[in-house]
Amino acid sequence: MGAIRFLELELDYGRHAGERFTFPDGAEPVVVAGPNGAGKTTLLEALVRAPFGFHRRNDDDRTRLEARRPWTGERYGARVVIAAADGSRWAIERDFTTARVRLTPVDAGGAVAGDTLAPAGSSDALRPDDRRAAPGAAGARAVPAAARGRSPAAPATPWAGDGNPGADNAEAREYRARLAALLGLAEFEAYRVTACIQQGELTGTRLDGALLRIAAGGHGDVDAAKQSIVQAHRALTQRPIAPGVRRGNKPRALETLEAEIARTREEFRRAVDAEARRQPLLEERAQATSRMAALRDEIERLEAAQRPLAERRALEAEQDRLVQRLRTLEEARAQAAAALEAARPGRRRLPIAVALAAAGIIAGGALALAGRVAAGLAIAVLGLGGAAALTAFDRRARTEREHRRQGHEAAARRLAGLVDGRPDAVPGALADAIAAALEDARRELARTDLALETARAVDLALPDGVPPDADAVARALARRRAERDALARELRELERRLLEEASIAESPLALRDRLAALEARRAEIAANAAAHEAAYALLQDAYAEFRERDEERLLARISSRLGELTAGALGPVEAPDSLAGATLRLAGRAVPIATPPLSYGEWHAALLAIRLGAADFLAGAGIALPLLVDEPFAFLDPDRAREVWTLLRAIARERQVIVVTQDRLTLEWLGVTPDIQLEASPATM
Repeated sequence: MGAIRFLELELDYGRHAGERFTFPDGAEPVVVAGPNGAGKTTLLEALVRAPFGFHRRNDDDRTRLEARRPWTGERYGARVVIAAADGSRWAIERDFTTARVRLTPVDAGGAVAGDTLAPAGSSDALRPDDRRAAPGAAGARAVPAAARGRSPAAPATPWAGDGNPGADNAEAREYRARLAALLGLAEFEAYRVTACIQQGELTGTRLDGALLRIAAGGHGDVDAAKQSIVQAHRALTQRPIAPGVRRGNKPRALETLEAEIARTREEFRRAVDAEARRQPLLEERAQATSRMAALRDEIERLEAAQRPLAERRALEAEQDRLVQRLRTLEEARAQAAAALEAARPGRRRLPIAVALAAAGIIAGGALALAGRVAAGLAIAVLGLGGAAALTAFDRRARTEREHRRQGHEAAARRLAGLVDGRPDAVPGALADAIAAALEDARRELARTDLALETARAVDLALPDGVPPDADAVARALARRRAERDALARELRELERRLLEEASIAESPLALRDRLAALEARRAEIAANAAAHEAAYALLQDAYAEFRERDEERLLARISSRLGELTAGALGPVEAPDSLAGATLRLAGRAVPIATPPLSYGEWHAALLAIRLGAADFLAGAGIALPLLVDEPFAFLDPDRAREVWTLLRAIARERQVIVVTQDRLTLEWLGVTPDIQLEASPATM
């Protein structure tokens, strides 16, 4: 595997319209020379902007994009041919107006090797063993392959699509993934601060962690992993994942759950308090409801017993009526018999009286004839008196019988209605009717007795303490109905009081279950957050050790280049605390990398050493990008310029070096003939 090289450049960019440049493929630095305004910096810039483009959301990039619009013609683009680390050659053609790019393989002669472009976003855009997650909007600062110690692999198929570095669509991500596979980097900024030293930008060089992350792809992966863990942790909780890490700016799942748990606990407490107040009412309502159910059952049974009891009572009344009727009929029959007896003729005493009177007259006459006139007169008078007495007695007897007969007949007439008899019915007919009525009454009484016996045999299922009596049942029913109505009023009052106490939407049991579920969920989230914190701590520890070793290697590379640039007058570079606070040795003492205390030339050399050292470190990580240097001899004396040139020649033996300069005298003093000589445009001459 070799280093990455720029082979050709065609451009309509800035002052260069329809121009083509070929870069020698040798082990010496490629020198592009020309006076001010000849387009040297523009050419160097086009080399990196063709693959990386302009970030259109960046103000500086938008300004530069507009400034580089071609002076003539309408086409605004560039095409660069690159030799990948695996020996394949690729042409990247960019339209700066639309930010569209075309990536095609070319053969050794520069011809397009294939004319079929893979669809943008195709899954076949990379070989299976080189497919990786495309970087997001932030981009990948180093290809993951470099972190694993492998050289990046070039894309496998032609492709065309969106090459805007500020876009986050599928095409842009796919292009960045292909670019990372081809060059090892996916962002212009990563190239700019390492192996691309543009004019006027050397003074912006910083030795810090960002440079280390760019120079060592592993740091980019570790940082991405740490950031991924932080983001995952922040999705769970607002609290910082570790000391010194910014906490989230708004509550997350854990805080939301804790707030909900606090609210649920308060609801549960209120529910328990309300339940404590409601419990006696609930028990009272339960008792009242139970009593109401019992009352309703008893009322139903009492109401069900009313009809058979009424029937039984009616039968008993009918029985009493029939018994009374029998008694009345018996009495009527006796009255009728008495009336018949009274209606029979009595012994007549008038003939006896006449006979007695006649006998007395005859006897008295006989005595009178016998001379016994007084005796005969007395006997005649006695005979007449006895006859008169007998006659009076007979008259009274007949009167009494008549009275009795009339009384019996009157009683019979009063009872005549029992047998539907006529009031003027003769006693004999009345007696017969009464006898028939007696027989009917006896049969009816027998039927009533049987029905009453059957009715009394019915099981009434009455409540305890209630006798099977219609009046008792009626009284019990009235009492229970009154109790039911009073109990209904009591239940309504209890319901009203329970509604007043119903200040919660859920029962304590439901709230307890919900609280348990919330706490279980919180425990799960807290455990996940703790796992992320532990992973972050482990990664941080491992990263610290990894970073420390990489810092040592980076500082060693920078110190080596600084020693070569200054013939050992400066260096080594040291960073006991952090890269940002690095110092270098000057005359045996540690001084900051700044001017003063360094002279401007020394400071320039130190900054150049930092860039070269970072590029060396990048190459050591498998990303051997061409080293692009704009005006490397600025601010240097001839001896220092020779040292720089010697160093650049040494680097060119390992990877491509392209130098642009307007310092014709230094080139002549060094004996260097430019590979590409640019001339000033007519406007600048």
